[in-house]
Amino acid sequence: MKVNIIQFKSIFADINVNEFWVEIKSPQQMEDQSQLVYKGKMYQSLEKSKKMIAFHFEIYPDKLIRILVNQNDENQDDIHEEEKFSKMDYLILSSCFIKKIKIQDYSNNQYTYGIRLQKENFKCELFAENSYMFNKWYDEIKRFCILSKFDKKYKIIQKLNTSNSYKCFRFSDSNQYQVKIFDKGTISSSQEKQILKETRVLRKLNSQYVTKLHEVYENENNLFIVSELVQGLDMKYKLSNAIVLDEKIISEIIWKLLNALQHIHQKNIFHRDIKLENIQFKNLKTLVDVQLINFQSADFFYSNQIKNYKKYGTAGFIAPEVFNHSQYNQKIDVFSLGIIFYILLYGKLPFDSNTLENIIKLNEKCEIDFDTKSHIIKCSSSAKDLLIRMLEKNPLLRPNASELINHTWFVCMKNKQSAIYNSMSTIVEKSFEQSFNKQSQDNYSEIGTTFIEENTIGTETLNQKMNVLNSDIYQKVPSKFIRNLNQGINKF
Repeated sequence: MKVNIIQFKSIFADINVNEFWVEIKSPQQMEDQSQLVYKGKMYQSLEKSKKMIAFHFEIYPDKLIRILVNQNDENQDDIHEEEKFSKMDYLILSSCFIKKIKIQDYSNNQYTYGIRLQKENFKCELFAENSYMFNKWYDEIKRFCILSKFDKKYKIIQKLNTSNSYKCFRFSDSNQYQVKIFDKGTISSSQEKQILKETRVLRKLNSQYVTKLHEVYENENNLFIVSELVQGLDMKYKLSNAIVLDEKIISEIIWKLLNALQHIHQKNIFHRDIKLENIQFKNLKTLVDVQLINFQSADFFYSNQIKNYKKYGTAGFIAPEVFNHSQYNQKIDVFSLGIIFYILLYGKLPFDSNTLENIIKLNEKCEIDFDTKSHIIKCSSSAKDLLIRMLEKNPLLRPNASELINHTWFVCMKNKQSAIYNSMSTIVEKSFEQSFNKQSQDNYSEIGTTFIEENTIGTETLNQKMNVLNSDIYQKVPSKFIRNLNQGINKF
């Protein structure tokens, strides 16, 4: 089936331009059932007769699998006269444009609305039994395909702080989203590879604790990646300003972020750059609605495959095994989240120095002070136990996210009353009311909640520590350090 509709080459174009449906010949070509997104029956129309043939379809993040349903003997001859179907085959969704279609002249009015999938000059048209199933199938499939005519479905509202990012309004549901717009004429080959990988990663993820990709649009000149609009601020900014630290609130934050890690790791993805800037608060009013963002450094891992990875991370947040091994696994994310946990409990960075070189050396050495006298808040022994487990230097002894999510600390904190205030404005006001002196520092263990804002005790506060993160010390490692330190840390 061929039709000349797409007049430009997509950056998602499949290298196998002469293939559309690819026959599945061996069990090795089958997808992991744990990655199944949706399944059910749809009908495909034959090109000449327009007859509807029933198939069982299964959606996976990369593929649509088609399985021929047994037809009655009378229809079997008609089917094979027009087109020979394999018993089981698949279609790469990421390289397909998707469009809603409506039947105008088919004799069978049961199948009124359909979905057209098109790659280069190939197409297929699929139909559901009713409008509900049609909308369900369309919503599930479009997440993994390319859409067209962005400007007819969205309106740009304003430019956001991050590069190429805009706030936009969708006409169909009156909701606001974030869109990244790329000029295809200026994208380098390396940028294109990075965009393709990040898009592939985000299409596999579907968790309330992870930034969500909604749709991908493309035309001749531009690429539009539409995602969830988060109105809150990142954790680095929040900690650099007025904030209240409470053990129960910290437990809720860490539990949700461990859920995020559990989800992405179950999808065979690791983030590789978990740090304060990549933890986003979803709104301005609470501190417990958090999500993991920015998957530009993320990659895929498979437990049954040995693969060498580049050395990524941000100085001070890197798992120690990354410095010495190229075959690390998803537990590097657990360690990096442990660093954030440490900052929340201790109010300081575990690898602290005035120079980038020393921070990297301390990070690699990984000798962490867990002295409870250094806590800025009163915390339980189970909190410290969880922290020590997450920051275990040996990755073989470090638990994974699925194990840590059931730690007793979360059970203990569930029924504890929180001392958090309802809004950030209240926190700001209260933080300035709180006074500090040497005695209050010595007696910190009697206080369940500590506000960090003013420095009247003669020591550097968490606020000032976080402000240091804005300096060049915590920026990307210069090339001279890449050469001199472990020969290959690509990004810190």
